[in-house]
Amino acid sequence: MARYTADSGGVLIIGGAWGTITDPDAVTTSAIAAMQSPRGAWTVPLTDVDARDPHDPQGRLKCGISTEALLVFVVCLWADHDTAGSVNFPAWAEGSPATLDQTTAADRTRRIRDAMTAPSNRRTTCAR
Repeated sequence: MARYTADSGGVLIIGGAWGTITDPDAVTTSAIAAMQSPRGAWTVPLTDVDARDPHDPQGRLKCGISTEALLVFVVCLWADHDTAGSVNFPAWAEGSPATLDQTTAADRTRRIRDAMTAPSNRRTTCAR
């Protein structure tokens, strides 16, 4: 997991893994279950958006808005047959209430995913 802070004050929290993933849908379902918190709620549930994955047409991408305590996070997660990850956009970095909509978050997540991964033979691996 990594946290990136831009000079402009923007913050991203990124987590990811790579390996063989036989069922991207199962990975996203499991990730959603793991993200459930008794202190939090989904103000906009994680919903499917077009993954536009250039390496895996069966890749999945979901985005939603979560609140926990006084924090608001726009969250996107992806899974394909070789990588899985999530990007959190904390609202306190974007403004309050959350100013980043799901479409913009999905666009940013796709760019982050594509920058973090590179084709290697038939597989996608995290770039170093």
